[in-house]
Amino acid sequence: MMRSYASLSIYFYLLLITFLSGCAHSWISKMKVEEIRASICEQKPKNIQIEGSLWMKVDSPDAKGQFPAEIRVIRKNDILLEVTNLLGGTEAVVRLKNSVLEITRGTRVKKLRSKDGVWAGIPVKWAALLMRGEVPCVVGLSEVPGRTDQRVFSNQNETYIYEFRKWNGKPWVEKVIWIPHQSPKDQMVIIREQPEDKTGDPKIISIESRRGNVKLRWKKRKVLSI
Repeated sequence: MMRSYASLSIYFYLLLITFLSGCAHSWISKMKVEEIRASICEQKPKNIQIEGSLWMKVDSPDAKGQFPAEIRVIRKNDILLEVTNLLGGTEAVVRLKNSVLEITRGTRVKKLRSKDGVWAGIPVKWAALLMRGEVPCVVGLSEVPGRTDQRVFSNQNETYIYEFRKWNGKPWVEKVIWIPHQSPKDQMVIIREQPEDKTGDPKIISIESRRGNVKLRWKKRKVLSI
C-alpha cells in the first residue's frame, strides 16, 4: 500500500512539472530526446584514470567538517581516497572496488555495498561515476514529456530530473534530482559547477540528501590514459 501511495505521489508530481512548464520556452525543450540522452550518458574511455587533490566539506552522520583529500579513480568502479587532516595526518582511507566501499579509520574497517550505501553523503553506486565527471545515465527509462528547462526520465522504480546549461555549444548537466519511488524522502540532488575549459568536467560537485550533504572542490586534477 505504501509503495502504491508513493508511486501515486510521484505521478502527480510529474504531472505538476508538466503543467507548470506548459508555457515555458527554452532551447533545451526543443532538443530531441536522443540528443539529450547522448549528453547525459556520455562516458569517458574505460582506460582513463583520474588523479588529484580536493577539498571535502561534509555534514553527515559519518563525518562533519572540511577535509583535504588525495584521490585516484581507476576506470569506472575503482576509487582510492585518502582523507587527511590539516596537519597532513591520515583521517581515513576509502577504497571502492567491485561495488564494495571499504572505509578504514585506524583499526576500524566498515564496508558498504553499492545498492543503497552512502558514505559522508556520497552514494556508493555513483561515487566513481561522479568523480570521473559523469552523471547517472537514463538507460531503461522513458522521458516524461514537458516543455521546460528540465528533462524528466522515469520508470516504475525511480525518476531522474535533469537541468542543463550550455557549454561549448551543447547541453551540459548542472543538476540531477533522483527520486526513488518507494521512498521519495530519500531523494538526492547532485549539483555540478564550473566546467573545465578542455574536458567540461565539473570543478565543484555537491550532493544533498537527508542522509548527508557533501561538497567536493577539486584543487588539482589530472586525466591520464592507462
